[in-house]
Amino acid sequence: MFKPRRANADRLAATARVSTEPQAVSRRNWVAIRRRAALLYCLLLALLVLLVGVPTDRASLLLIILAGLGVASLGKGWGGYSRALLDWLPFTLVLVVYDVSRGLAKWVALPLHEGDVAAVDRTVFGVIPTVWLQDHLLRPGNPQWYDAVATLVYTSHFLGTPIVAAVLWLRDRALWVSFIARVLVLSVAGLVTYVLFPAAPPWYAARDGVIAPVIRASARGWIWLARSRRCRLCTRRLRRSSPSPWRADAAAGTDCC
Repeated sequence: MFKPRRANADRLAATARVSTEPQAVSRRNWVAIRRRAALLYCLLLALLVLLVGVPTDRASLLLIILAGLGVASLGKGWGGYSRALLDWLPFTLVLVVYDVSRGLAKWVALPLHEGDVAAVDRTVFGVIPTVWLQDHLLRPGNPQWYDAVATLVYTSHFLGTPIVAAVLWLRDRALWVSFIARVLVLSVAGLVTYVLFPAAPPWYAARDGVIAPVIRASARGWIWLARSRRCRLCTRRLRRSSPSPWRADAAAGTDCC
């Protein structure tokens, strides 16, 4: 009496196994495809850095990140790609608007703060920190290892936020939304502060004679790295760095290829 029911149950179970096996095989195939695509992506990204330099502009970083997220979305249908675009394009658009809107400071035309900022530094620290650090640590024409550390930390300003955002997007979208919201709030707050209280950087104040001479040293570390068997990458990155008073002399130190 129970045998027909049991036979039907066995047939249903067998049918379910047959129907799910292709899906499991397909999932395994897509996992392998994503791994190969990720390896190729990393190799191409490394080649880009070697030939062009470390990308720091918004457009390049957006394309690189979207390409990486596209690799992670392989096999997940168009929904995966459209979700990445819908999530990242508005965020990037806001940051681009932030970059463009920094020109509001010129339009508002509030006075540039130089002497008062230097006075606060002297009151709080007893010295101008940038002047003191360069007097004690700067070696003209001979960058040190700590110059490389400072340059890498400076470069992380451009790379850290999008990399962390990409990792969070892949692992926990709710946490990504929370992170992005904080980034946007900080960006707007920074913009408002910059417009309402435009403060001159130390090299600018030094140019105007407000403080003792200092240089823009954010890219000096590439020279030290270039001498440490990374010549092509670092020399190309140095060429893309913003101009600074020491650059003409420093370029001679990178001719090691």
